Amino acid sequence: MLLELAQRGLGNVYSAGFKIKEYPPSWIEPDAAFLVTERVKATDPDRYVLGGPEIAVEVVSPSESDNDIERKLDLMLGSGCQAVWVVYPESKTVHVFPPDGTSVRRGIGDTLTAPFLAADWSAPVARLVES
Repeated sequence: MLLELAQRGLGNVYSAGFKIKEYPPSWIEPDAAFLVTERVKATDPDRYVLGGPEIAVEVVSPSESDNDIERKLDLMLGSGCQAVWVVYPESKTVHVFPPDGTSVRRGIGDTLTAPFLAADWSAPVARLVES
């Protein structure tokens, strides 16, 4: 689904680490990420992207605790992510976290949006939780 944003020329989709702090060095590695074109072009291909992606997707595994998820959320939102989508495959839900500290739960019949990237884009939660 993030590939649709990339196909519009808005950026690239990654499954890679992002350097969020130079000193001491610190990284995040979401399960999937979307980075806008301007930041892709501004980053040396031989170096890490500095700061979080615009969208980070984290898929919760059964072995992860609530504390693990909260720690990842804090790091991702603190690194500049505009949205973190936390996917719960068992309940088929996605919790959407913008940087303002709020959150919203989306279920199988709902859609996800990214108005900060494309006001007219949306994708069904079902495509994310059933893939």
